[in-house]
Amino acid sequence: LDSLAYIYGFDERAAEYYPGIRRFWDKWRREFPNVPMMTTAMMYRDMARAGGDTNRSECLITDWHCPLTPEYNAEFSERLRRDWGMKTWWYVCCSPRHPFANIASYEYPAREGRIWCWQTWAFKADGILYWHVNLWPDKEKLDPSDTFFPGWRTANSLHMPGDGVMLYPGPDDVYPSIRLAAVRDGIEDYERLD
Repeated sequence: LDSLAYIYGFDERAAEYYPGIRRFWDKWRREFPNVPMMTTAMMYRDMARAGGDTNRSECLITDWHCPLTPEYNAEFSERLRRDWGMKTWWYVCCSPRHPFANIASYEYPAREGRIWCWQTWAFKADGILYWHVNLWPDKEKLDPSDTFFPGWRTANSLHMPGDGVMLYPGPDDVYPSIRLAAVRDGIEDYERLD
């Protein structure tokens, strides 16, 4: 089961957090040596912006890195894989904006979910991360016999309406969004691209 598990933490944290992340990672590795740790902390960005400098030990303190898509560098990611055995995923959230593909806003074309999966294959990212799919803890259940819900508002992070909502609550079920269906189609495409 360890081969299917990983831990994710320290979301988008900058350099002042690296010593604490290091202490946590060291303890984690002692307790769970076969379960990797992934982060969106800025270590990857810092190393890539420093010309791919992996001599900075404060940045080599997790097993997997996950930068925002505009920060991803295919050549640097390959070096991390080859030289350090790390994986590099990538993610979107309330950014980036166009021309980068993003699934966060329902105002963006649905095809972007599919395009992001194609880009994942083309740039050889090891995986994709999206921060939240059901950000509606206090929302009323949607009535599938109606199409107008004036009281139901989705999250709106940094002008990204729908950010964090890829599923919608129904009375007895959960309903997928068109964006999520596009990601599903993109994943199916990804599996055929190899």
